[in-house]
Amino acid sequence: MKLEEFMRETFSEDFIREADAQYDLYRVSAKCRQIADESPYSRRELAKRMGVSKTTINRLIFSENSPRLATLSKLAHACGYELEINFVKKE
Repeated sequence: MKLEEFMRETFSEDFIREADAQYDLYRVSAKCRQIADESPYSRRELAKRMGVSKTTINRLIFSENSPRLATLSKLAHACGYELEINFVKKE
């Protein structure tokens, strides 16, 4: 039995949707953490470059809330990246 089949048989649709959303948030936060860690700037310096608080940076990289698109864009630019959003069709 494949994992997707097991999930559909075991859990409600609402639970699966929420789990998928939380996993997506984790992936976004992990990428934010990666580019922040690879940048030459401290968290404080990144916050200043972005025009946000250090608390906002920490929330962004530790999956504490769903980030706004504008905040993701500010982080990308502060770290020398362009923000690109990609939707991939599930198989």
